[in-house]
Amino acid sequence: MPIYFNLSSHELPLAVDSIGNHWNQESISRPDGYPHYHWLQTERGSGEIIIDKEQLRLPEGKGVLIAPFVPHSYHGDRPEWTTCFVTFSGKLAADIGTIVGHERFIPAMESAAFSFRGWIDGTISLHRTQRTDPLQLSVGCYAFLMNINGLRDYREYPARPLYQRYVAPVIKEIETNYHRDITVQSLANTVYISPQYLSRLFRCFLGCSTYRY
Repeated sequence: MPIYFNLSSHELPLAVDSIGNHWNQESISRPDGYPHYHWLQTERGSGEIIIDKEQLRLPEGKGVLIAPFVPHSYHGDRPEWTTCFVTFSGKLAADIGTIVGHERFIPAMESAAFSFRGWIDGTISLHRTQRTDPLQLSVGCYAFLMNINGLRDYREYPARPLYQRYVAPVIKEIETNYHRDITVQSLANTVYISPQYLSRLFRCFLGCSTYRY
């Protein structure tokens, strides 16, 4: 159950603050959250994580990125729950929300396009053999975060309050009136928010602006 800290300088744009794999995961409760963006992924078995009073299951291959200082807890729902994880720091750590979307947590799945677990395993292997290139690691952190944004698990979102309150009604409005000349402003008016905020919500939940959708 290896865990490593400070793989490169925090003066780089993005850096790995801590990283580990093959972790026999114990139950964790963080009422004040964690001070860095934190990715947790199931390697084997399955677990349950509770964030903002929402329950999220993490079967094999699924992970979740949790924003700093977001209260959460998690536990395994099988006798053995094995996980891998990575936390991010660096000069641009405060801007990670801009990369992934300003959400308190983002679930994402492994895919043929990118393996989060493979990146963690490879990064640990390079570190153990003292072959880590700090600049390449910083670039790798950015790629990891971009792929979270691209591979997020949208199936989780319909249960989210912001999605239900703002995004779902607008999607229904678009699907009902697609043949009419509708604007982002008119759509925003239907849910009483600004067009800018509506587009931000669309980017967070659907990965594109309201106009593009």
